[in-house]
Formats: sequence, structure tokens, C-alpha cells
Amino acid sequence: MPEPTVDRKPCFDVPKRKDEDFILDYPSKPSGWAMFRAIGSPRYSLAPMVAGSDLPFRMLVREHGCQLCFSPMYHARVFTESAACRDSMHQTNGNDTPLIVQLAGHDPKVVLEAAQLVEKDCAAVDLNLGCPQGIARKGVYGAYLATNWPAVYEVVNTLHRKLSIPVTCKIRLQHDDEDPMKPDVPRTLAYVRMLLDAGCQMLTVHARTTAMKGQGAPYYDVVAKIAQEINGKVPLVVNGAVDSVEKAALVMEQIGAVAVMAGVPILANPGVFNPKMQNPDLADLKDMCRRYISITDSLDNVDDKSKRKLIRAHVMRMMKGRVTSESMQNLAEFRDSADLVARLGAVVAAKDEHTPAGPKGSGDQRDSSEALSPSNTE
Repeated sequence: MPEPTVDRKPCFDVPKRKDEDFILDYPSKPSGWAMFRAIGSPRYSLAPMVAGSDLPFRMLVREHGCQLCFSPMYHARVFTESAACRDSMHQTNGNDTPLIVQLAGHDPKVVLEAAQLVEKDCAAVDLNLGCPQGIARKGVYGAYLATNWPAVYEVVNTLHRKLSIPVTCKIRLQHDDEDPMKPDVPRTLAYVRMLLDAGCQMLTVHARTTAMKGQGAPYYDVVAKIAQEINGKVPLVVNGAVDSVEKAALVMEQIGAVAVMAGVPILANPGVFNPKMQNPDLADLKDMCRRYISITDSLDNVDDKSKRKLIRAHVMRMMKGRVTSESMQNLAEFRDSADLVARLGAVVAAKDEHTPAGPKGSGDQRDSSEALSPSNTE
């Protein structure tokens, strides 16, 4: 059954809170801070990434210091309508904890139904309000739902009232009407206030606008203003170009956030949060690839076709920019896991390494101090 239509025209009206917005089905459920502390006050988290934050990769990064993982984004309507798709999407096990499951959708009833299917498997449910891809525009979710504040409020508040676990939100900065590459600070702060009023219990901010996607220096200074606005009401997590333990510490200190989230950089180096893997050489990356292959092959709840697809994608990401194009092609043509391990060993033995020109996978070529300096937001 198709979801109800949602107005695609931007609407930045702040909904008026009603008495029923405060009536919870589970009055004793944990607050955002209680949840955050119960899972160990994690400072380092893995971003929700379609075809990126899969179960075996979550298990790998946990071995390298990542303390909280998000699932890939699940499309709420597809998740509720198809048991086969649900089983394929939502894969977890007893070692995959703490976990937050991310959902996308604009119909409060459908998103709630999807959330209720996973609320026993995770610490919280996250609403995707930041996906900048075209498919999100078509489906009116992610960053393209974030321009309809009444609709956002309704989804967040429904999850807050009806779930036994907290609802969290992952957002981008609201953009300037004349220049979508620049954030509108007052609008962003008003948006954050509205999310907290709706019941958001933890906020993750990707420090870029929708138009920026994953490129350009993050506006960390705007996130610092969000931290001041929140004033400790809920945990604040920062996402965007976090590619080392040093960068993570600097971002948290200067912004006033309690945690950071890594996305693209951690795909290139799963050891982003491992002090011993800050500058992995080719042998280190080979070992992480082999470990990922081993974890993936050991899982019973992942079919062989999916395993091969996952292994190929992650090995290519880890090796991209580190070996020659000829070696990349050779690795891509592997027959099975044992063959790929052998090919990785041969590449390392041949020292067929290409030295990267800049920070691995950061998407931001400025140094940390410059990246954290005030951006031009006027």
C-alpha cells in the first residue's frame, strides 16, 4: 500500500505542541542520556551507510575501537511490507551491541511499524533526516523531509510517544535560501529546538548542508552553536570528516559534543578509532581486509551472494588509492575468498603500493586546525 502523500513544498513553521504530545505509552522508558550512559557513553560511532555499515563491517570496526554502531538506513515502507527484504536488511547477532537502527520515511504510522519490528534489537531508533541522494528526494525522506517541519515533528513525536526506547535523529545543517552550500544558522537552531520539542533524545549532526553532500570542509563552528543551543539537554554527536583519533578529540573539545561519528573515512580505514592504526600501511590494510573476509564468511545469516558483494565492496574501498590500478583490477577479479586472500598477499609481497596524496578518505584536505576555524556563515 502506498504511503500517504506529503507536501513537497518547504514549510518551516514550528508546530504547536499539544497536550497529547507528552503522553507516552512507556512513561518509564530511558531518556537519551540514560540510554547513552547505559551503553557505555560511547565517544566513537560508525555512521549509518547503505552498503557500508553492514553486520560484518560493524563487527570489524568494533574490534578497532568503535564503541557504537548504526545500522544501514532501512526504508520503512519496504521494511514493513516485505519479510524477505526485512530479513536481508536487518542482520545482527549477540556481539553486535550497542546498536542503533536507522529508519527513513515520512508516514508516521509506517515508520512506527518498522520501528516496532526492531525495538527489541537495539538501544534506540534513529530517524534519517540527512540523506542527500536523489532517491531520498523522490521518496521524500532524509534531507528532503527535513524541509517540511510539521511532517518531521509528527514522525519524531509519534516514535517518541509510542516506542519503548528513545528516538534519535541524524540531520544536516539547514541551508541558506540563496546559497545551498552555506548553512542558515538561525533556521538550523530553530530546527534543532523543534526536534527536541518533538521528543528527539539524541542528535547527530552532519556538519554540512544537503547540497554539499560529502564534500567540502564541515561547518564545525555551526555545530558548536547547536551545542550551545542544546545546552546539554540531549547527547550531541558530530559527523563529517572525522578521520583520526586526534581529529575526533579536537572536534569534541572545540564543539562541546560528547561523541563523533565516522562515515567515509572509516570505510577506507576501519582503524580510524584505533590509536595503533592511524596511518596503516599496506600490510595493515591487508590484515584488516583478511579479517573482514573471515568475519563475513563465518556468518550463517548472510547468503553467499551477499557475502561476495560485501567483501568485494569493502576490500575495494580499503585498497582504493593505496595500490596501482592494475592491482585493483586484479583484486576485483577474485574467484572466492581464499583466492582474494592470496591476491592480497601477492600485492603486499610485491610492494605494489601507491602512496596517497592526502588524508585517507577524509574528503577534506585542510588540516584539523583550519577545518575547525569559524566558517563564513553570514
